[in-house]
Amino acid sequence: MTDTSRARYGPGYQVLLPMLLSINFGIVFFDRNALNSLMPFVQPELGLNNTQVGVLAGALSLTWASAAFLIGMISDAWGSRKGLLVLATLAFSACSFASGLASSFLMMLGARMLMGISEGGIMPISQSPLVTADLRWV
Repeated sequence: MTDTSRARYGPGYQVLLPMLLSINFGIVFFDRNALNSLMPFVQPELGLNNTQVGVLAGALSLTWASAAFLIGMISDAWGSRKGLLVLATLAFSACSFASGLASSFLMMLGARMLMGISEGGIMPISQSPLVTADLRWV
């Protein structure tokens, strides 16, 4: 990034963008871990055994890690990260809502796996402009 393009984005923007990206990822990460804390209440409600509880946590982590790698590659190839970040955040929100509506293990598993896919890309998309110091969102 040249000095002239850096000057075009003032210090307020350079502080606001990382702050907004951090808040977005913080909310996503909080929700990712929320089910684990709420499991003493969810487990009897859905009639889950300990194996199913472990599968829910593992499936989310697996899809999250896979999506982080793949969506990071897609965002680099596509070039526009802003639209992909908004789409991933909206999809994550819908999956979070679906998790709350789940009435069985399979519904919860599907919602959590889709959540992992949608939220997995949020971290690499958010970190990329900060690491490259390219605060322009093309």
